[in-house]
Amino acid sequence: MMVLTIGALSFYQWSKLQSEIGSVTRSLSETQVEYDQSVQHRIEEDRSQLTRLYREVEANNKPLSETTDKRFLGRKKEIEDDITALENDTSPLKTHFDNAMKRRIAVLTELQNTKFPWISGRQSFLALIVCLTTIAIVGAFIIMPSFLSIFGIRLNPTERGLLIYSERLALKLDYELTRSSERGFELSPTSWLKGGSKLSSEERARGLSLPELTASYIEFVSNVLRVFPGKLLICIDELDKVTDIEHVRFILREIKGALYVKGTFYVVSISNDALRSFEGRMGDQRDIFESTFDDVFAVRPLDIETCLEILTNRIAHGKSSDEMTAIKLDTLATISVFSGGNARDLVRGFRECALSSDTAELPAARDAWKILFDRRFDAINDRARAAGGSAEVRSCFIPLLDLETLGSDTEGNELVRLQNCCKKLNQYIDRTTSDLHTSSGDDVAVARRFLRYAVELEILLQARERVSFTAYGEEVRKDAALIISAYQILPFSTADAESILCNLGRHGTRGEDAAPTITAPTVRSLDRPLADRGTIA
Repeated sequence: MMVLTIGALSFYQWSKLQSEIGSVTRSLSETQVEYDQSVQHRIEEDRSQLTRLYREVEANNKPLSETTDKRFLGRKKEIEDDITALENDTSPLKTHFDNAMKRRIAVLTELQNTKFPWISGRQSFLALIVCLTTIAIVGAFIIMPSFLSIFGIRLNPTERGLLIYSERLALKLDYELTRSSERGFELSPTSWLKGGSKLSSEERARGLSLPELTASYIEFVSNVLRVFPGKLLICIDELDKVTDIEHVRFILREIKGALYVKGTFYVVSISNDALRSFEGRMGDQRDIFESTFDDVFAVRPLDIETCLEILTNRIAHGKSSDEMTAIKLDTLATISVFSGGNARDLVRGFRECALSSDTAELPAARDAWKILFDRRFDAINDRARAAGGSAEVRSCFIPLLDLETLGSDTEGNELVRLQNCCKKLNQYIDRTTSDLHTSSGDDVAVARRFLRYAVELEILLQARERVSFTAYGEEVRKDAALIISAYQILPFSTADAESILCNLGRHGTRGEDAAPTITAPTVRSLDRPLADRGTIA
């Protein structure tokens, strides 16, 4: 640190000295330029005076008297002598210029002969010592730790060694190491006789096998635990995004050997299929999930109370206590219903509604329903129109997408038409599944997909009638909870979702007949294909 400080001060003093030398050098150049300009100006002025003198004599048109002639000749000689002196550098102006140049050259010579550290005189030596001592103390206790922290350098040599070891391990995994050697000699006893020999060899590192990679990982984790004694928590995310359950089993079999290091704990995200496999571990057949995990914690969907609490807390961070009294619970309940209890969709819906308004306030419940419904309806519309299926199935569902009242607040019979559509699709699925030779399996899959879309639209319209267009209260809260439950069970069973909708109460701003009575469908298993099946996050 002292070396860096002395070096910095030395560079500062050297730069200051060079700046002063440059300033004096520029001053010399400027003085020379000023002298040349002054001489030129004086010569032009004298010649102008001489010209005016001749013109005065010519304008007189009379012979000059003896006295006038002497005065004219004397003035003429004086001007000519001044011009001659300026041109020959013998004028007083030249003397003044030489004296100024001598003073500046003396200053320049003194600066060029100055040695470190007495740039400002010997009195600065004591100030330099005090400055060096102060900077050394500040650097040792403040600057140096900050510098090391910024660049990830720790004072602990054990931690630094772990960092170096980690970097080498990363290079080993990223690059293939190659070592080569070459030996040779050449013999030329005469100009016409030459001989030589060369021997070369190359060694290429073998790719890491699974046992070697596992051993390297276990060694690395063990080193981490030695440097940081205690417990090590390792999180493996995104495994729940793998849709193929057999691929998940393959991944677990590959990494299982590296999971059992004393003092380490793993948190792994898994899908619902893996959860069901783990829950069946008491059967006769042992599974990789049963032998890998000690316990599984199911993350349940949010209920209506939790959704409202989360949204209220987010609003509270940006509002005062007085503004909190104006929270629109009906709008928050609408956003909660559209999320289906999914925390990520809850935040997304809240952000979308908040950004839709130019003011800092959330939109009304009606407007929030319209914003969120349009986004979901566009997705259903695009997927449904792109799907295949028989003409009977498409004629049952596709016309509903063209209803103008489907996404508006205009009173219509869209709920009744959706329920009739669900009834027809259920009948079609029952008929075709019992007699598959008359229709293809793809038609059945499309019918089940349209049925799920129809039930989802029915859920959203029920949310419009019973939550968004009704003053928030206890009855609205109960219906919102039921609608969220129906939304959550929809990816797994449309029949169960329709059964939940049957428990909705009869209320709303449109009168008793605005929300028609829902008839419970026959409960049956809908074994939809895996590609058309969602997952509750």
